[in-house]
Amino acid sequence: SIAQQLRQSKPVLPARYEQVTLMFCGIKDFTNFCAKYANDSQQIVNMLNDVFTIIDEKVNQYPEIYKVETVGDKYM
Repeated sequence: SIAQQLRQSKPVLPARYEQVTLMFCGIKDFTNFCAKYANDSQQIVNMLNDVFTIIDEKVNQYPEIYKVETVGDKYM
């Protein structure tokens, strides 16, 4: 229900949950990848878009899951 409220830009009241799961992930060797393609930033953007699109498609199959944000190569 919280994920649905956030998607609809509704205020979310504090609640207590006995159990939650939070996933953080990053791309292995992202710094090296960026160094390799330093002169082709579009390659970096394309790779991030491809990876995060795949994850988003999986996450969107479950309405109880909410993607908080992506920052650089980090997905939460």
